[in-house]
Amino acid sequence: MTGPATNPDSMAFHETVETPEQVQLQLELAGLGTRSIAFILDALIRYGVLISVLVAIMMVFSLTKEDFVMANSHVMGHIIVVGVIILFFAAEWIYYAVFEWYWNGQTPGKRAVHIRVLKDGGGPISFLDSALRNLLRPIDSTGPMCAVGILFIFFSRKNKRPGDFAARTIVVRERRHMLSQILAEPISTALVTGPLADQARRIAITAEEHEMIARYMQRRPQLDIVTRQNLSRQIAQVIVQRVRAENPSSEAIQLAPTETERFIEALLSVHQRPPG
Repeated sequence: MTGPATNPDSMAFHETVETPEQVQLQLELAGLGTRSIAFILDALIRYGVLISVLVAIMMVFSLTKEDFVMANSHVMGHIIVVGVIILFFAAEWIYYAVFEWYWNGQTPGKRAVHIRVLKDGGGPISFLDSALRNLLRPIDSTGPMCAVGILFIFFSRKNKRPGDFAARTIVVRERRHMLSQILAEPISTALVTGPLADQARRIAITAEEHEMIARYMQRRPQLDIVTRQNLSRQIAQVIVQRVRAENPSSEAIQLAPTETERFIEALLSVHQRPPG
């Protein structure tokens, strides 16, 4: 279910997704304006590097206009043409595919404006997802074809271009209050040394659970108290039930309804780095 966001970006909407652990998260979809800025920044980087490489090649091989006109063989000309095509392909496809995969859904441009590509369900994208969504760039994001992508983003319910439809991805905005800032904040002594911390130390959380808690902590300042209690209870239940299923003989973890938020805070305090 989606609804208009209060963000100044008029093209941004909220999308409620349910994780595989059945925890509901509300994501803010990136609008046309923000995505356009990211695209322009990436284009400046891509073509800046491309032009620099071409100039460097011409300098190395001393390729001037006269050299091309007076050349007796077309071999070098063919090599240069193939090289330019490969460089253009690298700038248009490999740049996006590799960065979005290696940087978990971000390129330098996206990182600068705090947006990220995710799966429809809110999970991280794989290399195949990144490769597929960017394979369609020639028909929705290159030259005059940018108009196609703009129209799709403008009229689609989830601000998707054709590549997003093909890979089943969405582009979301991220809060400036990032995980690194959360973890850099002073940790409460009570969370590190109290009884909840003792329980948290006995639990080895997964990378997905760590990310789930971190996302909750990022969004907590914008949530009302009832939503906070519901979400923290759902997250705690997912973790406790997994631990119980994996270790039936382990000591049961008992949490009062008012302790679930402090419990997941303790988990993040004890396990500050995501599992490798």
